[in-house]
Amino acid sequence: MFVRNDLDELVGCDKRPAVSICMPTHPAGREVRQDAIRLAGSASATTASSRIAILRRAMTICWITPR
Repeated sequence: MFVRNDLDELVGCDKRPAVSICMPTHPAGREVRQDAIRLAGSASATTASSRIAILRRAMTICWITPR
C-alpha cells in the first residue's frame, strides 16, 4: 500500500531525471505473475520515453545555443 512516508521519500529524491511507477498488485491468484510482467513492461516503456525526452532536450539546447 502506498502511504504518506512513501510519497515524502519520492518528493525528497534529488536525482534527476526521476520517475516513479505506481501500480496496483494482486495478493494472490494467477494475476500475481502478470504483476511482474506489467511492471517490467512499464519500466521498459518509461526508460525508452526518458531517453527520448533527454535526447529532445539536448537537441533543443543545441538549436537554441548560438554558435
